[in-house]
Amino acid sequence: MAKFAEVEFQMGHIQKEAVWDGVLQKESQWAYADQGSFKMRLRDVYKKYRIYENRAKDLQEHIRSKFTEEKMYKQFIDIVSEGLSITTDLEVDEMYAELFG
Repeated sequence: MAKFAEVEFQMGHIQKEAVWDGVLQKESQWAYADQGSFKMRLRDVYKKYRIYENRAKDLQEHIRSKFTEEKMYKQFIDIVSEGLSITTDLEVDEMYAELFG
């Protein structure tokens, strides 16, 4: 069961004003919410507030346990270090000697 209120949407290119080099490229896309779906979902959340509140608490618990700082840091280190090789002091000295001989 979804832990959020789903809204119908269409994908489309971002507005020119939203382009931010290095962050939001002009080829990026937004999810544009369908206005009718959005309004109906807001009414539904308002009418069934307790249900959605409980779903939000469940989602909060899931996010806090799955995405801890330690877990995310480890995942980052694992990804970054995958392609790296360990360079020894001797290799560094040799590279330095080659460059500055």
